[in-house]
This record gives sequence, C-alpha cells and structure tokens, in this order.
Amino acid sequence: MKIGVLGSGSWGTALTKIITDNGHEVCWCVRSEKTAEHIRKRHHNPKYLSSVYFAPDHLMVTSDPAQVYAGSDVVLLAVPSAYVMQYIDANLNRDWRELTLVSAVKGMIPGENLLLNQLLEKKIQPSSFILCNHYGSLSCRGSGRGEIILPHFCRI
Repeated sequence: MKIGVLGSGSWGTALTKIITDNGHEVCWCVRSEKTAEHIRKRHHNPKYLSSVYFAPDHLMVTSDPAQVYAGSDVVLLAVPSAYVMQYIDANLNRDWRELTLVSAVKGMIPGENLLLNQLLEKKIQPSSFILCNHYGSLSCRGSGRGEIILPHFCRI
C-alpha cells in the first residue's frame, strides 16, 4: 500500500516517521521545495522535529500535492484546518473514488463552520474517509475499504 502524507509540521513529520519506520512507502508533501530538498539531502525536517531522521529508501518528498494524490492509495491529511482546503481545491478535478483519505486535521474549517469530513462529503465524496484525532480515536465511512486499511493504521 502506498501512503501519501500532506503536511510537514510536527504532526505530519511525526506521522511520516511512524509510517516509514513501519516499512511503508510514503510520498510526503511539504510546504516548500526548499524544505523538500533539505529533507532529500539531509533526511530530516529542518523546521519541525529536526532531531528525527528518515530512512530515504521508504520516502519520496515533494512540494506538489498532485504527486501525492497520483501516487498513493491512501492520503493522510495533516495540515492545519485553516489551510486544508488549499490541498483539496487545487485537485478537485481528480477522481476521488479510488482514494481513501485519512484526516489528522484538528478543528473546524474556518469560514465553513464544518468539520473536515462534512466538507469533504459535500465537495468530493471520497471512496472512504477515516477521521482520527490526537486522542487516538478513529471513525470510518466508506466503501468497505476501511476494514482493510484501519488495521494497518492501528499498527503504525
């Protein structure tokens, strides 16, 4: 299973580290090409959790969210709620039915008064959606793929 991660703050960095350490291939989208280049060369995020190093054989780093969507079976959203729609809106024309989204986004979407799962169901209707929070609880909605994906994420 190929996993994409959108977000390079502390939360995105920690989740990427856990997933790669468990042997999964990750396509990680970071905020800038400068940060992406640093991680490719030095194998750590210079701004967040800078003492955490990544094994490069499981990690592909980009600053283009479209690469993450195109190369992943599952995409983990780990960006601040104020910015998450920038990552969705720029890719509205893609076919979302073959992609499972996992949200690690905290809070409501500003200006919408909705949680991310509510907004995504209105805008894109992904094949399945897994909502997790920083307390460790998970909830699933979707096409039955959740039963396959959820155990993999529980082990990370």
